[in-house]
Amino acid sequence: MSPKNDFKAFSVSNNANVINQERYEESQSLQTGFPPENIPIHVLNKALRQSSTISSVVANFIATQSGDNVLDDGDITKLTAQLNKALGQKIKTEFDRSKALLSINGWWKCGDTGIIIQWGQANGSMSENDYRNFTIPFPNACGQIVATYSSFGNYGLGVAAFAVSASQFILTCRDGTGSLANCLVRYLAIGY
Repeated sequence: MSPKNDFKAFSVSNNANVINQERYEESQSLQTGFPPENIPIHVLNKALRQSSTISSVVANFIATQSGDNVLDDGDITKLTAQLNKALGQKIKTEFDRSKALLSINGWWKCGDTGIIIQWGQANGSMSENDYRNFTIPFPNACGQIVATYSSFGNYGLGVAAFAVSASQFILTCRDGTGSLANCLVRYLAIGY
């Protein structure tokens, strides 16, 4: 069952008896309030519509995010607590979507797709079993990893990278003779 929202917008139909926005902003009543003897109804309706519409929007946000009924019972403390709960829930929902570790060896996870991009630097592997660990394991698999030298220069024959599992990879760096070299390599990996 949907939570109840007692706060309703007033005078929101297309043909409501309200002054247009331009005239409302020019109205003396906007600055000074209504005179005691003469309250222009179309200006009053505009003021009520603006305040009730924003109240309704905020109350709907509270009800939707918190899952609680938002009642017109005059309990400001309860309404404030509900607003805080709703804001906390919205922040948590948005924060949980995309996450990242922004560092030299870091990662970013897309909250919508689950795709993870990792980057970092490591020394080249010196044997077939000299594995490196990803900063975080991919939940399913590493789809691709690419690597390059960490700085400009002629280091030899090249660099290669290969994911051996969802959590480990091997980097090879070869010198001018074709032998494995322990040089610093930068990598970029994509997985899910």
